[in-house]
Amino acid sequence: MGTGVFSALCFTLFPFWAKRIMKPAMERDRLEAPLQHGTAVIAVYVPARDEESAGRYYPTKVMVRFMGQVLEPRDVRDAETLHINQTVAISYRIGKSGKVYVDTAKALGKAKQ
Repeated sequence: MGTGVFSALCFTLFPFWAKRIMKPAMERDRLEAPLQHGTAVIAVYVPARDEESAGRYYPTKVMVRFMGQVLEPRDVRDAETLHINQTVAISYRIGKSGKVYVDTAKALGKAKQ
């Protein structure tokens, strides 16, 4: 009986423990990688919405397609001006683990004439 309770407790708490252990390692992997710049395409765009009845605000959600993956940038500049299939400038990192981290995404500037 005691072993079953212990096993159930460990099974229940494992996601919490794993997150506490893995998050610092992932953040270190991202921060130790050199910052690079490139372009990506907006793959997902969900505009901001306000649910007044529930008192909740959902900010704009943007995800970009880059290197064959759909990734969420940590920071999106001027998200309201973006749209699906638009090419955007990004800053990204590739960690030692091979994982791609997108730091920022912003609309490409207009060419000066």
